[in-house]
Parts: sequence; C-alpha cells; structure tokens
Amino acid sequence: MVQGCDLATELIDHIFTYLIDDNETCAAGTLVSSQWHFSARRALFHTIVLYQDDISTLGADGIKTLCSPPANTAQLVKKLYLTCPAVTTYQLDHILSIFPNVHIFTLLRTKLMLLPDEFKLVEGWKLPRNIQSLRLHGVTYYMHNWSSKAPSDDNEFKYWAPGPRENTDAFETQIPQSSLVQFLNLFSDISTLSLYEVTPGGLGDQGAWLLSCGRWPVDYSWYYRPTFRSALWAEGQRLSSRFTVKAIMASERMIRGSFSGAEIALSIIAYSPSAMSQLRHLDIAEQPTVTSELLRRAAPTLTHLRMQLLMLLEELLPSKSIDSFGFDRCKSLTDLDIALCIEDGTLRFIDGAHVSGEDLRRQHFRQFLRLISISAKTFRHFTLRLRCFETFLARYDWEAMDTLLGTCHALTDVCLLFGVYMGYGRDDVEKGEALTLDAIKERVRTKLVCLREKLGDRLQISLQYCKRDAR
Repeated sequence: MVQGCDLATELIDHIFTYLIDDNETCAAGTLVSSQWHFSARRALFHTIVLYQDDISTLGADGIKTLCSPPANTAQLVKKLYLTCPAVTTYQLDHILSIFPNVHIFTLLRTKLMLLPDEFKLVEGWKLPRNIQSLRLHGVTYYMHNWSSKAPSDDNEFKYWAPGPRENTDAFETQIPQSSLVQFLNLFSDISTLSLYEVTPGGLGDQGAWLLSCGRWPVDYSWYYRPTFRSALWAEGQRLSSRFTVKAIMASERMIRGSFSGAEIALSIIAYSPSAMSQLRHLDIAEQPTVTSELLRRAAPTLTHLRMQLLMLLEELLPSKSIDSFGFDRCKSLTDLDIALCIEDGTLRFIDGAHVSGEDLRRQHFRQFLRLISISAKTFRHFTLRLRCFETFLARYDWEAMDTLLGTCHALTDVCLLFGVYMGYGRDDVEKGEALTLDAIKERVRTKLVCLREKLGDRLQISLQYCKRDAR
C-alpha cells in the first residue's frame, strides 16, 4: 500500500511558482487538499488581466463596482495588467489601492487622460507606492500646453531647457500639466520602468504644424522632438521628488533599427532633478538629443548601458560635437551594448556635399570608435550589434577597433552580433570569391589580433542574414 506524505508548505509554494501561467492546473490544485489550497490559490491569482470599458469619468464607487474582488483575493495579486480605451490617474489610483501588493503593473493600449477639475485631488500623490516594475506599452498621454512660445526661425535648438536661474521651486507645488506626470507621481521607488510606444496625443494650444516649426508636410520626427523644450522641462520639475527609477527599458524596437517612440516621456524624466539619481541600467533606442540628455544626468551612477546609433551625432547635437554627447561622463560602466544601423539610402547630402552610402558607413563606424576612445574604458562586457551589406562588413576598420578595445584593461568578454543584408553589393566581390557567412566571419576575426590574444574564446562573433527593410 502506498503511504502518503506531507510536503512542507514552502516546497508546495515553490512547486506552484512553476504553474503560475497554468490557470487550469492551479484551479484544480485548490481542490486537492487543504494543504494545497492556499499555495494553489496564491499561484492562481498571482497574475490577472483587467479589460475595462472607458472608465475615465468614473468615481471611486464606480471603480469598486467594476473591480472589487474579495480583500483576501486582491492581496494575492502580484502582477496586474490593465487595458481600457481611456483612464485618468484618479481611477488608476483607486484600482491600485484595491490590489495593494502588486509588484508589476502594466498599462496597455490606453489613453491616459488629463485629470478633470472634479478629480484634482489624488490620494496616491500623498503616499506614492514602491513598485518593482512599471510597464507602459502603447500608451497615449496628453498635456494642457505643449508650448508657450512661437518660433521666430527654423532653429530646432533655439528654445532649449531654461537656464539655471529659472525659479524651480515654483513648479513643485503646481499640479502637473501632463497626464503622464500625473500618473508617474503615484509612484516613488521603481526598480524598472519599461516604455514602449508611449507617445503624446493632445497638442493643447499648439497644432502638429506649429510644433513642426511650420514645416509642411509635417515632419513627425520634429513633433516627437518638439522645439519648445521649456514646457517639458517644467513638467520634469513637477515630477515628484520621491519618484526615482533604477532601470529604464525603452529599446524593444532596437532590433528593427527604429526608435521606441518614448522620446518626450524620457525627456521629461531626464529634466527631473531626482528621477534618475539612482539609475543603474539604461536601455534605450532614441534620438541622439534625448540619449545625450539621459547620459549627462545618469552618468554618475550608470553601470549598464544599451543604446543605438542610427545616424551621425554631429548632425543633431546642438554643439555639433560628439564630445558633448555625455558618453565620456559615464565612469562607472561595467556593461556596454551599442547597436549600429545605417540607413539604406546610397547618397546623403551633408554640409553641402553628397556623401555615398559607403562613405557614410565609414563615418558612422569612425564615430562609434570616437565614442569608445573618449569613454572611461571601465566596461568589462562589450557587445556591438551591426547591420550592413555583406560585402561591406569586412571593410570596416576592425584593426582600429581591435587596437582601441585592447586598451580597455577591464574588458573580459566581447560579443559581435552582425546582421547581414542578403544579396546586395555582390558586384564588389572579387571574381570567384565565395562570400559566405563563415568567410566573412573569418575575415573579421583575423583582423582582431589583440582581442583574440587577450580574450580567446571570450571573443564571440555571430552572423545571420536579415531583411534590408527590417526597420
């Protein structure tokens, strides 16, 4: 006869952690025995997804009617997903109060509306919540007034952030003018902030045409990087001094060689005096101007950096100099991950002259080398992600990179990840030469003499074909 045995409660809890995503099994587990019941129930309600209609006009009673599980059940929820057409910070504050032990909160595909006058008092602002992970994916937010200045010329950098003489104390007691800051002020210490396609929707007193400096058709890269940064700077001052973040993840589209769409949101966070005071991990895919702002403010504490360079920095930085990018200020980096992806056009018009695609790629690679050369060279782990034509990959100045990385004495491993465009540029291959991925890989490896001697097997090179229109 088989003898039963009692498992320790800790062991049962551990077993059910592997079944958190299997609701059917967890539900069945609650019926096995009294010993299993609570462990299975805790796993069953660990993660919930709320789909709601427009709740942006509901009061506290309306929220409780729509979403009011028993208290002993609500306390079990650790991961909460919410998706609805529209919501305000007032409703989100009440929803989060119903689930007091949420560690990971994800807001999906919603419009984050501005607070109406009757909901100006938000209790969550008085005692902000600590949270492990806050994720905003596909969120549109609004602002009362994107700008109070009218452009007098076509200089995108004319109206930068206000100078140091600006009275910042006045902003601290003001209600935020953007729905994004209204929402972020519900939180204090965030371990990880994830932003993907978090974009402005309302333009307040300014239209897209004016934010684009009068350009027509509207240049949407200017819309997401507006000329008038004083309004964004003011919102950064209105962000609670208790709001801090240790890691920012905003590069989900990096593999496609594109921007994450979180540019204005990141600018507001960068302008905050305290939001990035504890930042350790920065993972972004943004325009150089925003990347520069983030680097300059996070430099003292930053240890992990992943970023992309899709264009020549000198074309977009206000000083027109890569030395002002802020990369040299990061003196505590241990992990560095850089992605390079040059646009597909064969010609560019720079400084009054046409530049071929090949020359542009050479300039882009030299710019990458320049960044490494001005860095503090403290990183131990280095990854380079690069996309280009298969015939051009071996033409980069790998010897220069080899020599430069050889001077990084803390370096322990290097990973080179290459995406090769298929079928382009083969006319440049020497007649009769077999251009395979293995041949390209070997050609690059032979040029990395210092790294091969220093790292041995810790130098990894990986190649795979990719589509030219991946972005």
